[in-house]
Amino acid sequence: MTLQKFVECYNLVLALNKFGTTLEGVLSKALELYKLKHPKNASFLFLHYWLLLKEVPQWSNSMEVNKTPTPT
Repeated sequence: MTLQKFVECYNLVLALNKFGTTLEGVLSKALELYKLKHPKNASFLFLHYWLLLKEVPQWSNSMEVNKTPTPT
């Protein structure tokens, strides 16, 4: 699994965040979801990369919740 798969988990948790969970809580739930979805139930090992890349436009654009695809 990759960083992109973690971003997908994070976006899902963020989208379902209806009760005002803190960003730390969202991150914790995203890590749990990633582990559940991983074929070998492994933890996400690249959190340090995500913490650095989440502010980079390429990654922050991919983290937008409910992003509509561009028609081709």
